[in-house]
Amino acid sequence: MVGNLPLRAWREYKGLSMRDLATKSGVGVSTIVRVERGDQVQPRTRRRLAEALEITHEELLSEPPDRRVTAR
Repeated sequence: MVGNLPLRAWREYKGLSMRDLATKSGVGVSTIVRVERGDQVQPRTRRRLAEALEITHEELLSEPPDRRVTAR
């Protein structure tokens, strides 16, 4: 299991509400709330969320492009 996914950042980056993501992923809103709070998530749930966001599983573990801090 993986915790502390930047799910909210990705959801907002993609312009989705929690309800939109729940509908696209088949994951309940209550689960999305828990994941966004930093609770652990099963690999199957992580895959479903990544697919609904149209990103890879690996991308779901990092911040969206416009939220990453770049070194100068």
